[in-house]
Amino acid sequence: TSDIDNGTVVISLVAQPLSPCAVVATSQVTLQVNYCHELMIPQGWSGLSSFVNPIDPAMEDVFQSVVTDLIILQSLTGFYWPGQQINTIGNWNTQEGYSIKVTNQIELTIVGSRSSNRTLQLSQGWNLIPVLSECEAEVEALFADKGVIVVKEVAGWQLYWPAFSINTLQILQPGKAYYVLMGNAETITYPGCTKSGTSSVINSTNPNMMEIIGNAPWTMTSRSAATHIIAFPKQAISESLIKPGDYIGAFDENGNCYGMILWENSTMSMMLFGDDPTTAMKDGFTANEPVELRLHVVTTGTDYTLELTWDASWPQQNGTFAANGISAIAGINLGTALSAEDQSSNKNDVLIYPNPAGETLFIDLVDQQEIQLIMTDMHGREMLRQKLLTLRNQIDLTVLRSGIYLLQLEGKDFKRIEKIIKR
Repeated sequence: TSDIDNGTVVISLVAQPLSPCAVVATSQVTLQVNYCHELMIPQGWSGLSSFVNPIDPAMEDVFQSVVTDLIILQSLTGFYWPGQQINTIGNWNTQEGYSIKVTNQIELTIVGSRSSNRTLQLSQGWNLIPVLSECEAEVEALFADKGVIVVKEVAGWQLYWPAFSINTLQILQPGKAYYVLMGNAETITYPGCTKSGTSSVINSTNPNMMEIIGNAPWTMTSRSAATHIIAFPKQAISESLIKPGDYIGAFDENGNCYGMILWENSTMSMMLFGDDPTTAMKDGFTANEPVELRLHVVTTGTDYTLELTWDASWPQQNGTFAANGISAIAGINLGTALSAEDQSSNKNDVLIYPNPAGETLFIDLVDQQEIQLIMTDMHGREMLRQKLLTLRNQIDLTVLRSGIYLLQLEGKDFKRIEKIIKR
């Protein structure tokens, strides 16, 4: 085991003399113990690294068995594009992380010696880092007191953003690569770890996010390595506007969705995906393209544009896309309702729930307007009067006794009467 861990072993043959001979004959050979790092790389874009120094570090040799499925491999400073016979990266470097795109899921085995160097030098600004360990590393512990701003996975949604107490990333996985934004130059050292045998890694995406996208009101299928993150602080979101279960999406001028979140009433981040340079069609945001955010209210099934105020303390503040861009929302106001023609035939112009109600009644409107609310008992006596001025309204029913009431809502070109049961 120790020989395998060390990567080499010296094998000795010693011949002892028989009389009358008196000379001891010896022979030694140093045996290199190669290590196989087995990686499962998913279809499309992902991050790639290895803690193994390949025997043959030339990119053509590393990817020889899978070159027909390899579209492109990128570092921060160059790329290897076999279909175009371009290689500006040079040889494989264990101290670098890479973004990779493949046509199908592939199995890649990197054969060589384990790297003894677990320390990584990070520069100020953006880095694309490898994982120099055979074991997972906790991102928070690895970057403690290092001046890190953001750590995010390649072509995924998970990240570590300590300024907003966001940590959906949790761990760095062997075989993957990560984008890291540093406020200053620093070094990090991966913790010591020893595993025997081969190592198998699957570069997976966030399964929760895939489920959210599958149930979303919009279609979003493309992901690329170029991403822009936006923070949505809880204090910047009014509960009268956006409630848990509502969707917020990012759209281009053609109405294509390239980013979304399911609001959970906590500080969250949205990942916007840029256009893929290896495809002919537009499948993401282009540089400096305006980003339109929309709200989907689940209770009424209505979409709205959102008017945003950007936090001036973060680099991107003008609502446009940038590769490795980083922005934060300072405030949100409701814009205009979309698909007005469809809404005119929608019976859910107002949603009143729950019914029967307890101490609280919720009223969600399709259009934000001034609505007069009057609640009377079954004898016609007025029990409650209130103006509704927001899209999402919360009515306190603690002043009412249990029983049946008539709720009347009236606004410009709008009137609704509903029977409400107070438990």
